[in-house]
Amino acid sequence: MPDSCSTRTICNKAVCVSAQDPCVALILLPMDGQELKDAPGLFEKVRMLCPEAALGFAAFQVDWNRELAPWSAPAVFKGQGDFEGGAPNTLAFLETQLLPALTLLPKSLLLGGYSLAGLFALWAGFETSAFSAIAAASPSVWFPGFSEYAAKRSFLAKSCALSLGDREAHTRHPLMRSVEEQLLSCHALLKRQGIPCAMEFNPGNHFQDADERLAKCIARALSLLPGKALCQ
Repeated sequence: MPDSCSTRTICNKAVCVSAQDPCVALILLPMDGQELKDAPGLFEKVRMLCPEAALGFAAFQVDWNRELAPWSAPAVFKGQGDFEGGAPNTLAFLETQLLPALTLLPKSLLLGGYSLAGLFALWAGFETSAFSAIAAASPSVWFPGFSEYAAKRSFLAKSCALSLGDREAHTRHPLMRSVEEQLLSCHALLKRQGIPCAMEFNPGNHFQDADERLAKCIARALSLLPGKALCQ
């Protein structure tokens, strides 16, 4: 049976929580409305990969283009809204509203996400030391200016896992075609900074097996934390 979760509203955001106190690690995940409905299935997949760990989950609803981009940028597809650069506000919500409202005291905090949510998680790892681990599955590192931003920053999380589909760079879109090169560059950057960082390629394009890829990426990030690995 899929994991259960309780849904509540925190600062006008829907939040799906599945956690017991104490939990060894609390996993935070930004999701759109449909993903939030399916969140219990993702929680179950992660727990199956980490059966010995007491894990908690908090998935919170976001408007992707408005709330996850680190800065404003034009839309990349016709009919899609521009990126509004709301990531700083979303990160502030996590640190000052969501976490205090949950009143949990986990030993580790992980921030994860897929696609633009993966970019948000990776960006947050450069912005704050609040997170022990970052899991960025198929992150949108093609986003204009991100590689230049990362090259000037120190990564503040203790571990990071990255993953990408092995056909994601096989696209005609000039920005997205650089995703593999950009992610490998980010992986090398974190390794140079001494961050335990794993990079994995999965079969398929960007839209294939998203939940499975994200679950694996989360488990891998947890396994890299200092001390006893939470997931194998």
